[in-house]
Amino acid sequence: METKTQILLALWIEARTRFTNQLENLSENDLKKKLCDSPNSVGFLIRHIGDVELLFAKNVFGDSSIKVIAKTVIDKKDTGEWTDLESLKNYVSESFEKLKSIMEKQTDEDWETKISTKEFGTKTKAEAFGRIISHTAYHAGQLAIINKYGIIFKKMKQLIFILRAIVTANIAQAQEVKTVSEMRKVMMSEDLSTHLLWDSIPHNHLFGISPLGRIEGEITIINGKFYSSKVNKKEEIVIDTNWKAKAPFAVYAHVENWKSIEIQLFINNENELQDAIEKIAKENGIDITKAFPFRIIGNFEKVDFHIISKPKKEKEHNHELHDKAKKRFSLTNTSGELLGFYSQNHIGVFIDNQKKNMGHLDDIKITQKITVLLPIQ
Repeated sequence: METKTQILLALWIEARTRFTNQLENLSENDLKKKLCDSPNSVGFLIRHIGDVELLFAKNVFGDSSIKVIAKTVIDKKDTGEWTDLESLKNYVSESFEKLKSIMEKQTDEDWETKISTKEFGTKTKAEAFGRIISHTAYHAGQLAIINKYGIIFKKMKQLIFILRAIVTANIAQAQEVKTVSEMRKVMMSEDLSTHLLWDSIPHNHLFGISPLGRIEGEITIINGKFYSSKVNKKEEIVIDTNWKAKAPFAVYAHVENWKSIEIQLFINNENELQDAIEKIAKENGIDITKAFPFRIIGNFEKVDFHIISKPKKEKEHNHELHDKAKKRFSLTNTSGELLGFYSQNHIGVFIDNQKKNMGHLDDIKITQKITVLLPIQ
């Protein structure tokens, strides 16, 4: 008859395969993947599982020989250093052996011994052991999702590209894409006044875009996260996250559920991208006569963009002044998420939104497999 130690050990080893089976298929490049502004990368999660296993061996089961500096527990977020796949594999192999070794020394009576930690209070060793099983399985699930849907952020910066589409009000209602005022009125200098306070719109599942103030920058909202960008006197992009911002016109939608489609695309410019989105939308049952949002996740070989930066003292506005106010930037070989509002009756350009970079896209190039997300209607 098996002992309690043998039963619990077999349970843990089997549950841990949810984690270890993924390691064989990872590349070193995968370690940098993240989901948007999540604090966890693939590499961080691998290291974190090893850190916690060593802490359990030391603090719960009493292996005083273990010396561990649990950097992921201390930092609580990815710091960009967990990028050596072989080193991480060796680390979690060591943590497994250390925890397994000390567990094998437990008697049936030992499992009923109570221990106290600041993390989860007073528990028996058996109860505490349940936490290491659930902890590894929980993060293994995160790891699988991030590796499948995550992207690589250069220098740990989040990139989000947005397609701006100014949609007429009657089309907007059909797909719950809503507009406030019109870009045309701004471009013709008819009305640069405030028509929207973004803080007045419900934030949950909100996606939206607009100019900032009197055409002094850009505003982008991604799944309820607010970003505004300006260009300072040093020609640097400055990002703010304060919701108390005004806009002369805007387009937005609340979308909770998306359909994911993986597809190989070869795109050399904005027009080709728009054609591709229209084709994909038709193939997936989207009524393209009505406005709808879409998202793209993937790698972009080239992204040229600008930020509108109208001088505060300049009262008039027209196409010539608008073009003059553009501050131009460029990115190469970058990854990100692209969100768009499509309509057959739209005026639009792309917007790049990042915690360090954000602006209207002027050109784009894609030559790899990407993921297109369409709203579930």
